[in-house]
Amino acid sequence: MCIRDRYMYCTVHSVVDEVCIYTARQEIEKKKGKRNVPLRIAEDGCKYDLGLTNEWNNLAGKYGWCIVCRKTASLLCKSSRVPLCSAECGGRHEKMMQMLEVYLEHREERAKYVHDVVMLFRSVCKLSQRDLTADVNAISL
Repeated sequence: MCIRDRYMYCTVHSVVDEVCIYTARQEIEKKKGKRNVPLRIAEDGCKYDLGLTNEWNNLAGKYGWCIVCRKTASLLCKSSRVPLCSAECGGRHEKMMQMLEVYLEHREERAKYVHDVVMLFRSVCKLSQRDLTADVNAISL
């Protein structure tokens, strides 16, 4: 799996996790008579034992599940604010982010080449249509 696909896979899982955690927190708060529940977990983590498990049967930690390995997350990355289970996964996430940045930096450069190729293709198509039209006119005369 390429880096952008891996990152998208992790991000989608994380978004689904946030929805599940928010829904569980909202149910707990409703039972207490509160109506407004913040969308994101506070920096000090979730105050409740939600009893949620993910697809690997890992319990939700203080911040849900690790964005890298899907284990119980008791840490929050300070720079990207994503849940992590350990410093090792933090390093892996940081490396993934750096690789994604390199990929995105070169994306503009590749887009220029793609634009040039499309323009060249259009020009060739127009020229071939002109030649074909000229040939048809010559034959019909």
